[in-house]
Amino acid sequence: MNTELQKKALDIVILVRAIAVTAVVGGHLSLFSYGGGGAFILMLLAGFTYSGYLLPKLHQRVVANERQSMLMLKIALPTALYLLLQQGVSDAPMNWAAVAFYSNLISPTTHAAWFIEVYLQINVMLFLLAQNSWCARQLARLQDFFPAAVFFVLTVAVAYLSSMVWDTNALWNRVPTRMFWMFAGGILLGASKTTLQRLIFGVLVVAATFVVGDELPFFLVAIVVLAVVRSVPLPAPAAKMIIAVAGASLLIYLTHFQWSDLLSHFWPNAPITLKVVAGLAGGVLLQYVYNYIWKIFRRRIAAWGSKAKSSAH
Repeated sequence: MNTELQKKALDIVILVRAIAVTAVVGGHLSLFSYGGGGAFILMLLAGFTYSGYLLPKLHQRVVANERQSMLMLKIALPTALYLLLQQGVSDAPMNWAAVAFYSNLISPTTHAAWFIEVYLQINVMLFLLAQNSWCARQLARLQDFFPAAVFFVLTVAVAYLSSMVWDTNALWNRVPTRMFWMFAGGILLGASKTTLQRLIFGVLVVAATFVVGDELPFFLVAIVVLAVVRSVPLPAPAAKMIIAVAGASLLIYLTHFQWSDLLSHFWPNAPITLKVVAGLAGGVLLQYVYNYIWKIFRRRIAAWGSKAKSSAH
């Protein structure tokens, strides 16, 4: 059979991530109005990634620390560089709080990446908790469904109760106490191995949206899809494009406005649909470049580490 006609079973998490970042771009560039919630799904899927990439290694503190440090650095580095460049060409004063990833705790601003700020703040909290042996063991237990479900319910309670003592409406609720439950929902998804567990995951997360007050239609539909669908068969070329978009979600999120503006510079009357495509394709291109640079950086770090160990001996 021709390879181009072959089907690939695409993991639903990858498909939903790609759809979510496309929804964010399409909404920002006014292609359509979907009611929001794309960033919330991306936060939940970030928790899913954490559950698979870091939780299994928490019993090895050195390995876990290296993994989480490199993961945070891989996200923080391009974000900080982007913000410095963006603000460097702007007439507005430099927003150092945004570059240091805490502007979301002060005031909403256009020259900031609030999603990355919340994500990094959650990861820093988890990193610090994991330095305690008892806490690390409890976090490692989140690979199992029941502990993950209990943890999720606790984070929902934190979101609900914290809103009573800390009014974050002026901050657009873009703070870890209000969004940690979404990240924890991703951890619960990672622990949901059976069909029944997936359904319970869906029920718990949908219920949580109404408890906390974040019941956005897009988010709710995405949760239902994640709960009932495991994979979707797609033509191999389409699957590859979707995987590329999902893998580049960070750089798409950061740079889609710039790619749209660049297209408008050369084609002033460019259709909005093409601006969205430019935002997605530009982010994917940057991701390929960044992955190449990151591999070189990791090899250099590994080489320096080997030399340091040799010198110590």
